Amino acid sequence: MWLVMSAPNMGTLSTSDRKDAEMLGMALPLKRTTLSVLAFTVFLAACDTAEERAEGHYENALALLEDGDVARAKVELRTVFSLVPNHLAARETFARVLLEEGQRGAAFGQYMRLVEQVPDSLEPRLIVAEMLMLDNVFEVAEEHLEKALEIAPDDPRVEILANTMAYRDAVISEDVEARRAAGSRARALVERAPDSIVNNSVVADSLMLDEDYRTMLAELDRIQATVPDERRFYQLRLTGYVRIGDAEGIERTIREMIEAFPDDEGLPSTLMRFYASQGNLDGAEEFLRSRIEEGVQDDGVRVSLIRFLAQARSPEAALDEALRRVEEGTNDDFFRSVEASLRYDMGERDAALAIFDEILESSEPSAQLDNIKATYAQLLLSEGNDVGARALVEEVLSTDPSHVASLLMRAEWLVEDDRADEAILALRAAQDQDPENPRIFTQLAEAHLRNGERDLAGEMLALAVETSNRAPEESIVYARFLAADARLKPAEAILIDALRLAPRTIELLSELASVYVQLEDWGRAGDVERELREIGSPVAVEIANRVQLAALQGQGRSDEAVAFLEDLNAGAEDEGAIGADIAIAQTLLRDGNALGAVEHLQGLLQQAPDNATVRFFLGSALTANQQYDEAATLFRALIDEGATGERVWIELIRALNLAERPDEADAALSEALIAAPDAPDLKWIQASQRERAGDIDGAIAIYEDLYAANSDSAIVANNLASLLSTYREDDASLERAERISRRLRDTDVPAFQDTYGWIQYLRGNYAEAVAYLTPAAEGLQEDAMVQAHLGLALAAADRPEDAIAQLERALDAAGDDPRRAFALARERLSELQNRDTAE
Repeated sequence: MWLVMSAPNMGTLSTSDRKDAEMLGMALPLKRTTLSVLAFTVFLAACDTAEERAEGHYENALALLEDGDVARAKVELRTVFSLVPNHLAARETFARVLLEEGQRGAAFGQYMRLVEQVPDSLEPRLIVAEMLMLDNVFEVAEEHLEKALEIAPDDPRVEILANTMAYRDAVISEDVEARRAAGSRARALVERAPDSIVNNSVVADSLMLDEDYRTMLAELDRIQATVPDERRFYQLRLTGYVRIGDAEGIERTIREMIEAFPDDEGLPSTLMRFYASQGNLDGAEEFLRSRIEEGVQDDGVRVSLIRFLAQARSPEAALDEALRRVEEGTNDDFFRSVEASLRYDMGERDAALAIFDEILESSEPSAQLDNIKATYAQLLLSEGNDVGARALVEEVLSTDPSHVASLLMRAEWLVEDDRADEAILALRAAQDQDPENPRIFTQLAEAHLRNGERDLAGEMLALAVETSNRAPEESIVYARFLAADARLKPAEAILIDALRLAPRTIELLSELASVYVQLEDWGRAGDVERELREIGSPVAVEIANRVQLAALQGQGRSDEAVAFLEDLNAGAEDEGAIGADIAIAQTLLRDGNALGAVEHLQGLLQQAPDNATVRFFLGSALTANQQYDEAATLFRALIDEGATGERVWIELIRALNLAERPDEADAALSEALIAAPDAPDLKWIQASQRERAGDIDGAIAIYEDLYAANSDSAIVANNLASLLSTYREDDASLERAERISRRLRDTDVPAFQDTYGWIQYLRGNYAEAVAYLTPAAEGLQEDAMVQAHLGLALAAADRPEDAIAQLERALDAAGDDPRRAFALARERLSELQNRDTAE
């Protein structure tokens, strides 16, 4: 308070007051002197530039790194950036520290900053390109490689990246000679860069594709001595041992991987599958139990055991183990959530959801609680509670934007909404946290497929197989993808690899048999059939019968196929006998003998006159035999007797249309939609009907409903995008059509090519439009609309002569059709024909 007594009148003070005041008077100059010194010091400090202070913090950071104090060094480096954001040396050091810590996503961001700041700097550009190649993002890596080649074409790391790009291109194009040449160059570059992960990956992969597994394993000994913690080399070693059938090597490698990557929940399952293939489930359980130290928290090893028990023993055994871990008390909330998940799978759904609710209400916020919320969200999705699931996921991501399980769910929803680019960003963020998660690669494949990037999708599926250690599910998905592209031999190799780790897996054998049937390799198809029969379970035998039937039919041995089915019929129970008899009829239909199928089913109907299944297939055979009225009568009778399944209605409508009874067909459709209002195929028929009647908005509304229910359907996507782009002119509709149609890129289906090409025309991408519309017009020569689309695109691409011929052809076929595309075609044709007499 004394500071407020300024300018005192000394004459009014007492002696004691005067002494106090004199003392204060002595004190005040001292305080002023101290403040003056402080002010002077601040003034001198201000003379240090921000750059000089940043340099001091940078030197401190280097000293701390030298002492091993990484956390404090990172604080110092961040201080540098607050003073001098473009401090290149600090940025490079920070990026290197993050990379060494395994924070690949954060490190990549720092190196990209360096590339942007100093475009001609070689080192950060090389590291960015290497990281992109290791993540299989070759399209972006190529841009950085081109710049690196300009800067230092003779640098060995640049040579390695260029050679890796050539190797990858050769693998995709299946150019064996070019691939081997790139592999040879990679081996020559080893001496100049022995620890290059990128180059060593090419060396090992090339030897694997050449099936030189023993040399590959020897090379991996050298490589892993240099880079011991790189997972891809463990996986290549595992492949080598699988291919040469070295069971001891397989077991040793999986065990080493479990020790090296303790957080990978899939590795114990891989070991379990291997032990199961050796008939040693007890050995697998013993190993998994040996990793548990009672009373010491280690959730991963306990979950691995619980998962094994659920797969190899029984759900009850897994639940007992989960309850034991709850009682153990190392992590009550977590193992209660495991208990709840198991109860849900066992059908105790209400009890499971109640446990999750209780955990969420009683637990404090934490990273573990975020994981439990994500698991709960997945259960809510299974319950059909999409709103509740999304709310939980957004709640988790609001506190932890890098939460992997939540990012996976968000990405799935983004793909469903045709926001594939955003989904890929979310999945890349998840990959930064969990770079070896096969689920991430599988979902990246789905996102790339939705974007029409089939090559990238294939690469992601291959990585899913690799990171899952050739798990059956991932292997089957990738094999089907390859088979759809007619790459049947690679599909065979994927399935065989998976079977070496999990022999006698019925699902893998079934898929392999399908590949052999498509290859028309009847000998190997027979080998798989016999192995399925040796397994002997009802499911295995049923698949074996299908394989044998497909092989007989594929070889044109129809009489033997019928005889085989009759033998099955003779030894089957009632339902099985009917199934075999129906299969006989289907075989006759496949051979074009519709009358024979009708007679066979009529004979069967005499034995079982009330069997609705036989009557349904007889109706289908009557339709195939052009007995449309009889078929319609039979289907109507089935419906009147209570058979209201979607297929019965569809077959009735089809028979009535073929019998040229359209009014009755329309009436039947109206009845069907009352009986089964959500049946997708019936709604499809209704959409087509409305389109023919000119009710385009009604047709679009139906396709919107179908698309919302199943956005994975390429046909629904095509039809919706086609209607939006053909009949609507607003920007929002065109933008939506463009997003939906992205999956149609690189398609060879003429109708899809027309949709995608027309949308590209409307977007002003005329060269791409012509590229798609040309094959579409060749494939759909009778479709006037498709011909008009091509003519308009040719005109826009400045090919007037070709456009005139194409538009004339389209308009001749269209007649007086008033639709927008034809009106535009007439206008454009007139302009082209009169272009030399400009107004």
